[in-house]
Amino acid sequence: MGTSTYSMIMAGTSKEHLFQFKKQVVQWAQTHGIKPAVAKWCVARNTIRVWVRRFEHEGNEGLMDKRK
Repeated sequence: MGTSTYSMIMAGTSKEHLFQFKKQVVQWAQTHGIKPAVAKWCVARNTIRVWVRRFEHEGNEGLMDKRK
């Protein structure tokens, strides 16, 4: 099993950078669709769906890292 682009980005990056990445992916998915976003960003389809749903319900707060 290979390492996804998102997993490589998550390793050793700031929370602000992760937030910006998620927002960029969500905006791409809202404009072009989930499948094209998966192909472009190499992030799992369900992950993108969760991000889009959170962004629609909570705005920018929904994309913030909630891990401790």
